[in-house]
Amino acid sequence: MLQDNFSPSQMPQAISGAVIEPVIKVRRKVSPFALLGRFRREKKGTAAVEFAMVALPFFGLLFSVFETAVDFYINSALQTALSDSSRDILTGQAQTAAYTTAQQFINNSLCGLGTIKRRLPDFIQCSKIQIDVRPAVSFTGNDMSKPVIGGVLNTSTWGYNAGATGQIVIVRAIYTVPVITSIFGAPNSIVSTGSSWRQRVLMATAAFQNEPF
Repeated sequence: MLQDNFSPSQMPQAISGAVIEPVIKVRRKVSPFALLGRFRREKKGTAAVEFAMVALPFFGLLFSVFETAVDFYINSALQTALSDSSRDILTGQAQTAAYTTAQQFINNSLCGLGTIKRRLPDFIQCSKIQIDVRPAVSFTGNDMSKPVIGGVLNTSTWGYNAGATGQIVIVRAIYTVPVITSIFGAPNSIVSTGSSWRQRVLMATAAFQNEPF
């Protein structure tokens, strides 16, 4: 052991006489249970881990709510435009103008391609609208369902008949919008040709009795 007090001349001898013990570090083996305990106690990065766990369902729910709101808005706009356009049949203007097909009714009463101002918002495509106009015996017992069976849209029985004075008339209009955020599909949705998205079928209806004209 080195002396606490020695002269400079004794320094080399003191150093040469010292016993230098090497320090050997021994790495201990850590058990898996200890690693799990260390992981449980570690608090760094917990916010990032928790966000990663909830991000997918959170944004999925957020976009689903947004998409549903947009679909409700489109359906409401379609219903308002159809109610206004149906007055052309109710008052006899469509009959007087000699509309004989659903496409004529769409072009002139809904889309403003004739003398009547466009009643549909610009974001609704007229090319995707289908119309069914037919007389009815009464206001009850009529088929008001969407023409979707087994994921297939079938409007083969749809037509255009504006009826005569005093007749009850049922008007239906359908419009399709893409289903983007629904993972499991959606009720009344169809697979549209040429589109990678399923299409949700929106429908508006109007029922009235023709006035004398």
